Amino acid sequence: MPNFRMIPILKSPNLTGVILATLFTFGIAACAPAQSTTIRDAEFTGSAVEYQADFEQCLRGKGYEVSAGDAKGRPESVVVPVGINTREESKAFFDAMQECTNELAPRPVVDTDAEVSAFYRKWIERWDCLAGQGYDVGSRLTEASFRDKFRDKTLNSTPHELLSTEQQEKAYLACPISQDEFWG
Repeated sequence: MPNFRMIPILKSPNLTGVILATLFTFGIAACAPAQSTTIRDAEFTGSAVEYQADFEQCLRGKGYEVSAGDAKGRPESVVVPVGINTREESKAFFDAMQECTNELAPRPVVDTDAEVSAFYRKWIERWDCLAGQGYDVGSRLTEASFRDKFRDKTLNSTPHELLSTEQQEKAYLACPISQDEFWG
């Protein structure tokens, strides 16, 4: 069985690489004739699962054998065979991920108070399940405290992440998450 490691989809390459790539792009653009470019102005309208499938297909088209999501049902990750070992291989992979992110329509984000409230209801339902199964997931968040944590980006994306890494696999089995239902 091959070894795998988790890599978050939205993880950026190091800042130096981004700066150099940006400067290189602007330098080339200044010398190149004007060309039309695709502008991603439409938001992705499919489900989280469909977005993951499209992202995976894009990476496969760039030569990477990946599987989107993981066995625990978390969507914001790509499982990559451990074969990417060197800094150059890693940079090339993250560059391919960035290209795929740029090629796909942007994923909708939870932004309005109504959307945050809907996300709270889904999140707290999973929290209640975990607490009911006997997991120590801390104090139950009120919607106001949830909204504050969400807005200042200190919220765990699922209540399962409040648990130790060792407990998470069993917790995901006890209280599973459907990507489409949870992240929709």
